[in-house]
Parts: sequence; C-alpha cells; structure tokens
Amino acid sequence: NLISNSAYLFTADLEVVNAAIITLCLSALIAYIEAVIFKVVEKIKLFRVSYVCIVGFIHNLFIIFDYFCLVNFQTTINQDKIDIIAETDSAEIVSFLITYVSIYTVLLILLCLFAFNYLLFRISTLLYYRKQCLNALLGLALLGSVIYGITAFNYVVYHNGRNVPQYTAPTRVAYSVYLMKQREAEIENLSVLCKRVKAEATKEKTNIIVLIGESYSLYHSSLYGYKLETTPNMTVRYKNGELLFLRNAITISDFTHGAMESVFSLDSLRTQFTSKPLFPSCFKNAGYFTSMYDNQYFVKPQMNFLSNASVSEAMFNKRNTKRYKYDGDMIKDIQVENKPTLYVIHLQGQHYTYNARYPKSFEYFTPSQYDSKRFTDEQRLHLSEYDNVTRYNDYVVNELIKKFENTNTILIYFSDHGEELYEQSDYNGHGNSPFVKDLSYQIRVPFIVWMSKSYKAANMELFE
Repeated sequence: NLISNSAYLFTADLEVVNAAIITLCLSALIAYIEAVIFKVVEKIKLFRVSYVCIVGFIHNLFIIFDYFCLVNFQTTINQDKIDIIAETDSAEIVSFLITYVSIYTVLLILLCLFAFNYLLFRISTLLYYRKQCLNALLGLALLGSVIYGITAFNYVVYHNGRNVPQYTAPTRVAYSVYLMKQREAEIENLSVLCKRVKAEATKEKTNIIVLIGESYSLYHSSLYGYKLETTPNMTVRYKNGELLFLRNAITISDFTHGAMESVFSLDSLRTQFTSKPLFPSCFKNAGYFTSMYDNQYFVKPQMNFLSNASVSEAMFNKRNTKRYKYDGDMIKDIQVENKPTLYVIHLQGQHYTYNARYPKSFEYFTPSQYDSKRFTDEQRLHLSEYDNVTRYNDYVVNELIKKFENTNTILIYFSDHGEELYEQSDYNGHGNSPFVKDLSYQIRVPFIVWMSKSYKAANMELFE
C-alpha cells in the first residue's frame, strides 16, 4: 500500500512532510482493513489463498501502472488516464505498448516484481511477530480513519476535500470511476440538449470541412520551416495562394479526449463540457446535412461522447462504421454530397506506432538522414518513420482537397495535439506537457485553411 500510494507524492504540488504523513496513515488504514478481511476468510483455505492472490495482484497492478505513468508522463493513474483506457481499443493498446515498452523492459519489470514480492513477504513475516509494530500500524490506521472522517465532513458541509481520495491508489481509481459514471449520465443529457438547440443557416450554400489530425508536430512540417520536405503538396498549394496557415495555434490539451471535447463543445471556456451543445448539432438543426468520417472513434458502448449513439444521432446524418488501415483509404470512401454539407473528418494521422500509419510505398526518409551524434539508432528510426507518416498525411490531405476542388468549400485543418520527438530528452510521445521544460512541442499544432476557387472568389475579403 505504502509503495503504491507514494507515487502520488511525486506528482502533486504538496507540502512534503504533511503529504507523507497523510499517505502513511491512509496506507496503514487500507492495509489494516485488508488484514481484518483476511482474518475473516482465513479459516477457509481456498478463500484465504484466493484473497491473498487477488489483493497482491491488484496492488502489483497499481504499482506497475502508477510508476509507469510517473516515469513516462509524470503523473499517476487518474481520471484522464481512466478515460483514455476506457476509450482505447486493442489496436491502440498494441501501438502504445510497442512505443513505450520493450521486451527487455517487460523482463526487468517481472524480475523486479518477483524480488519485490519475495522481500515484502519476508519483511511482513518478521513484523507479524513484533507486537509494537502491530500497535504502531493500528495507531496509524486510526489516524487514517480520522483523516477520512474529516474529509467526509468537509465534503458534505463545504463540498471540499476531494484531494484526499488522490492519496491512495484504490480510492483514486474508485473516485475516477465514480466521476466517469457521473459523466456518462451527463452525456445522456447532452444528447437532449443537442437535439433541442435552435440554429439557422445563412443563404450561402457552402460545404464546410473540419479536418482533425492526430499527434502532428508542426516542428516536423516543411510548411512551417522544417528542413526535410514532409509537406510538398501543402507547400505547393500555399505558394499558389490556395491556402493559408496560422503559426501560433495552440491546443487546449495534450491528449485526444480533452482536445476533442474542446473542439466540439460550444463551451469554449470549459466551464462544464455538458452544459452547452456540440457544434455539429447546430449545423444539423439549421438544415445542413452532416457527415462524420472517423478513423478512431465509432458508435459503441463507451464513455466517450463521440461513441455515444444518442449524441452521435443528434450531431450527424451519416457516420462510417469501420476502421481503415490507412487514412487514405477512408478519404477514398468519402462521398461528396450534392447539398450543403458539414463534413467532420478525424484521421489516425501521426499516432504511434508511426510505421503502421502509412503504406510501404511511402517510405521516403531513412535513418541515415538524421544526426548520428545527437540521436541513437532507435531514435533515428523513429524520426524517419514519423517524417514518413507526416509526408503520407500531406498526401492524404491533398487527396481530400482534390475531391472538393470544383465545389464551393472551405476546409479547416488542425491537429488535436502535437508530438514530442527527442527534442528535450530520450522521449517521444505526448501526454505529459505540464511537466516538461518546453511544452510547445506537445501543444503547438498546425492550423491550415484551404478555400476552393469559387469559395475564395466569393469571400476574398475573408481570405485577405
């Protein structure tokens, strides 16, 4: 308990001594409760063995997850991480593990866990026969119960005291699940709000495309000045005066879930996500035909608003139901409607694992093009793969534009968040921007606006 719960001390801005005492007392309380339950079930051998195995397994999981998140993302398991796990499918889990975990890491973790559990068993056996240790544990547990009592009182009377559930892994996970279930009910109310929102369309018959990328580092875009030619198509269109790009666009979150809430909700200040309708529902209720092509989220039983059937129905007339191996395949299936339409398109983009996001024919860059003195062989491989998928993404966006060149259309393209690629340390990925020296790599995103000839001609003042 103490080892698992101590992970939180490294993540929060806490007064160290007080936080350590609280963690010690609460850990003792949970341990004492577990010991009391063991005393109840120990008379039945099967229950006794099963109970010890289950409790030990759960605590080992907490330790693995918390310290893994601590090392890689400078945080512990919390509501954000629970949300991500709940929304992640098997393919994304595999990609995540390939990116962050090697076979050597797994073997090392298993070896450390074996040694840790053996040592813990030996120490606990010695402590069991020392009455003063048991009395001290009981005293700490009583203090822990007092702390919980004060917290419960503060929460009931003043609606304050939510920080204490964060001090222990079991209560942190339980509290996160509670909030997630609470939000599930709020999302159902959100669907009602979206269906009732009133909106009116202008007389202009315009197609609007909101194209959302994934994990796009503008520091690896030649359109933004990167030394390698990763965006040849967008660069040509920019030089031809077809598009413009913003240099200082910043995302509100360094992970997809938070960014998508910000993009879709009219609650731009994020006071309460479910208090305002989602923008596609305004278009639909104003008479627009609305389509969504998504290569990440699908309508199915999940906690995410984009996977909720009722919310999806309130926003869109049409949605795809299958995942595409490559974004280019999804672009081919997009139907150009013969009426004013809002298209919301969500790509896999440059989401890790990078080399799984583009066909072999798009292997343009090689590891030899990167500085061997600055980067390791593995890092140079990842950099080449990331630049390859960025170049493929440029092709994908260009193919989408081709479909709408002869229509009255405006396209707005941005990424949900950026990606760090060994700029500051031996790290690639996203999700820990509050704790890095320079968070710009993870929160600065490309923001591109393309206009068809007919739309630009009718809206030259807007373009200028």
